[in-house]
Amino acid sequence: MNNTNHERLSADRQLLVGLNKRLQVVRDRATGVAKRYQSGVIFTGRGGTGKSWTVEETLEQLGVPQVLHNSHLTPRGLFDAP
Repeated sequence: MNNTNHERLSADRQLLVGLNKRLQVVRDRATGVAKRYQSGVIFTGRGGTGKSWTVEETLEQLGVPQVLHNSHLTPRGLFDAP
């Protein structure tokens, strides 16, 4: 493996480590709400980054029933959500 490929792999690994750390925060917060340690949490960020998927997977692993509301809620929609 040449040096350029090695550097690219190293940079990719660093990005994956950073992504996993951020997704772990999402998992921890979702678990906190599911176990009623926290009353709620709002995740914001660009679409397609894994926020909803990570929460759904976490709740499924915990065996917590879930209802997914459209991932884009207005403030009123969030207030009216059960």
